[in-house]
Amino acid sequence: MPRKRGSKLNRVTLSATVSFVGGEDLSILFANHVFVRSGPDGFLVSFAQSHGPYEVELTAERLAETGITAKIVARLLVPPNRMREFAGIFNTVLEQMESGTVESTQNEEL
Repeated sequence: MPRKRGSKLNRVTLSATVSFVGGEDLSILFANHVFVRSGPDGFLVSFAQSHGPYEVELTAERLAETGITAKIVARLLVPPNRMREFAGIFNTVLEQMESGTVESTQNEEL
């Protein structure tokens, strides 16, 4: 039925269990840097890895001169309504790790 001008749709919240499948064929990538940028479509999260310049005698001046290059290894676009939830999951797992009670945590709502 077409919506009349000026009428509002009722927002319905649905929940379902999400079953994660696959992943065994994906490489596990190491990341030691993260960059997050917000935009109209959500948050662009870029993970990167860097390795320092390997020199026997690396001085602070030389490091400042050469810098460090970080290669982007993954980029994800996270919808705004999920970013807070994802941050909460990361915080929960970090707290569990620090307390020695690490468990698997995932979001379960669509």
